[in-house]
Amino acid sequence: MPQHALLTTMSVERQQAINADHPVVQDFWDMFDYLDGDDAESRLNHSHDKTLIAVNLNHFATLAADRRQQVPVLADLKRRLRTSKVRKFLDIKPVRSAVRGADPCNRAKPEVVKCWVFQRTLRPPT
Repeated sequence: MPQHALLTTMSVERQQAINADHPVVQDFWDMFDYLDGDDAESRLNHSHDKTLIAVNLNHFATLAADRRQQVPVLADLKRRLRTSKVRKFLDIKPVRSAVRGADPCNRAKPEVVKCWVFQRTLRPPT
């Protein structure tokens, strides 16, 4: 009986590891959540659609540098983000910026930006 319980525990842990995002992707989403602010005033999510997250990686890297956060090498990040599972990767495409829409007079922010688009998932409260 104890061997059966051990095998069950090991298989559950293995499945959780398989379902988890790569550590680079996990770090990206943790940093994104830290830098983005709240839903009322998003700093990084360019999507107008509340079911999506649209991130311009250059904007992300700039804001992270301003906050003295260490960003992984963008080439590695781009390769790993395609495998995002917690927030499923959907596409890379131009998006009409909700960040610019919040401040339409700011000409420094482009109206349309190339973004990595992900499906928003609700994280359980911690």
